[in-house]
Amino acid sequence: MEDVKVREMQIFDYKKKIAEAETKLKQQQNLYEAVRSDRNLYSKNLIESQVYTSCNKKISRCRDSATCGDALLFTYILITYILTYIYILKML
Repeated sequence: MEDVKVREMQIFDYKKKIAEAETKLKQQQNLYEAVRSDRNLYSKNLIESQVYTSCNKKISRCRDSATCGDALLFTYILITYILTYIYILKML
């Protein structure tokens, strides 16, 4: 009879340890999801910034260039870069 009680106590302890491990696993999974979400957001922001910077540099070069002296050509190039920027943002 004593042996049965000892076994039941062991089973109870093991179930308690399993529950604690499952709780810890859930916490780790939640932390992982939060970090992954933050990483994806930062990555998206970095790409947006790089695209924006690239477009700004190209527009500045075009504005300073003699080949873009024509206002219509400059407007066309500006719209092209803006549409490219919007398209890339939608892909993210």
